[in-house]
Amino acid sequence: MTSLKSKLIALKNIHKEQYDLEVKYCNELIEVEKKYMNLLKPYWEKRADIISGKCDNDKEITKQEDNNTEYPEFNGLNNIQCKGIPDFWLTVMLHHPKISENITELDIKILSFLSDIRVEYLQENANFRLVFDFMQKSQKNEEIENIFFSNKSLYLTFYYTLDNTFGKAEYSHSYVEGTNILWKNKDYIEEAVQNKSSSFFMIFYPPNPEDHEDELESNIINETLNQIFEIGEIIKDVLIPQAIEWYTGNALLYEDFDNIDESSWVDINELKIEN
Repeated sequence: MTSLKSKLIALKNIHKEQYDLEVKYCNELIEVEKKYMNLLKPYWEKRADIISGKCDNDKEITKQEDNNTEYPEFNGLNNIQCKGIPDFWLTVMLHHPKISENITELDIKILSFLSDIRVEYLQENANFRLVFDFMQKSQKNEEIENIFFSNKSLYLTFYYTLDNTFGKAEYSHSYVEGTNILWKNKDYIEEAVQNKSSSFFMIFYPPNPEDHEDELESNIINETLNQIFEIGEIIKDVLIPQAIEWYTGNALLYEDFDNIDESSWVDINELKIEN
C-alpha cells in the first residue's frame, strides 16, 4: 500500500500539469481576443470617420436614412444638421455610471474635444494600450482648438503578470503607464493632484506600485491602481465595442447598476447642437 505522502505528491504533480494547461489556456485566450480585435478594427475605423465628420457627404450613409425604418427612436433627429456627431464619446462615457462618477464639470469641457478611443494590444500577454484622440471641434461653423492641452493623443498602457495564486494561472494587474499631458494651464492638474480630486484625467498619473514606505501606503497604491485598471477594462471591453448602445443609453437596459446618477444623462432626442 502506498503512503499518504506518495499520494499527496502525486496530487501535487497532477495539479502542476493542470497549471501548465491553465497557462496555455490563458495565453491562447488572449491570442483569440487579439485576433478578433484586429478583425473589428475596420468597423471601428469606419465608426470614427462617421463621428469625426469625414463621411458627412457619403451618399451611402444618406441612403441609409432614406431607406431605414428599423430605428424609430432616431426620427426626432431628422432635422439636425451637424459635422459628424458632436460629443459622441463624452456622451458614451457619461452614460456609464462607473466612468461618469470620475468626470468633473471641467472634465466635460475637455472631453468635448475627444474624437475617438482606440485599443491596441501589445505583443506581450494581456498588456494593452488605450489611445484617446483629441481634435478640433466645430461650433457655430468655427473650428475651435483644444484650449486645455497640446497633445493630439493621450495614451494609457496597462501591464499584467501571469499570476500563480493558490496554484491557479491567471493574469493579474501589475502597473499602468500614462501620457505626460502637455497642459496649457498647469494650474488645473496641479490643483487636482494636490486635492486628490476625482478628475477623470488623474488616471494618466497612476502611482508607482514600488513607491511606498509602509503597508498602509502600499494598500492605497494598490487600490488606486485597481480602480484605474477597472476603468481601463470597462473602456476596452464594454464602451469601445458597444459605443453606439452607450451613446443612446440602450446599454443600460441590459446592465444592473445601483444608484445611477441621472444628472449626467444625455437624451439624444433633446440635443441642441451648435453648428
